[in-house]
Order: sequence, then structure tokens, then C-alpha cells
Amino acid sequence: LYERQNKKCPYTGVELIPGTNTSLDHIKPKSKFPELMHDINNMQFVTTQVNRAKQDLSHLEFLALCAQVVSFFAV
Repeated sequence: LYERQNKKCPYTGVELIPGTNTSLDHIKPKSKFPELMHDINNMQFVTTQVNRAKQDLSHLEFLALCAQVVSFFAV
């Protein structure tokens, strides 16, 4: 999985360094989709900061939140 992602966070493009800035994320959160908790296709490595911000949002919900933040601060 780590190699498949080219060692980069899919949201930020930041290089992932295991043990330093890397966290395992469930694309569809396990709180809403417990049946996918162990499905490797529902997992991705992201930066620790991204995983804290994403919390239990799905991929699309998180992207919508990011877009809302950016549009609020657009000049």
C-alpha cells in the first residue's frame, strides 16, 4: 500500500516517513462502515495531520470540507 502510493500522502503530496508523519486512514470511516474496517482497498496512508483533520469523514466529505475552507479564504 505504501509503495503503491509512491510513499506520498494522497491529499497533500507530502512524502510519508513511517514512524514520523504517517498514519493509516480508512477512506470510508470505520465508524460509518464497520464492515470495511479490515478491507485493504479501504485503507490509505496519509500524514498524521491529515488524519486528525479528516477524523470520521469519508474521502468525498473531507474533500468538500477542504474546498469549503479554501473558498472561504479565496481572495
